[in-house]
Amino acid sequence: MKYKLKSGPKPKSEVGRVRANARRIHNIWVFDLYRDTEQVIYIKDKHNPEEVFRLWLDINSDFLQGVDPKSFPHRLNSPFNEIWKEIKEDYEWSKIEGNSFTFEESKLKCPKCGEHFKKLPFHLPKCNAE
Repeated sequence: MKYKLKSGPKPKSEVGRVRANARRIHNIWVFDLYRDTEQVIYIKDKHNPEEVFRLWLDINSDFLQGVDPKSFPHRLNSPFNEIWKEIKEDYEWSKIEGNSFTFEESKLKCPKCGEHFKKLPFHLPKCNAE
């Protein structure tokens, strides 16, 4: 198992099943944020967490279409939450759109005044409806 990860983190589809005892012995970890995405298998004390996270973003680009990137910090543990703060600027929305990402927040329309808003509780105090 460890030899498959020698060159860096890998998608689970390339590594196959990782037994629990192999995980303990070789300090092998799994990175994933959503149930329906492909996991990344890595050696915690050997592989760069930024490389792990970028690989996960790349292999799951189809799933991430329409996912709000602001939801990532709520799902990330250290050190990945710090890494996301650093690398999120590398994934400009237009660039990400070209890679099948659409990280745009949906805007809703107020039924009373017709204005667009992102979050209703913040819009209501300013609503111009009569």
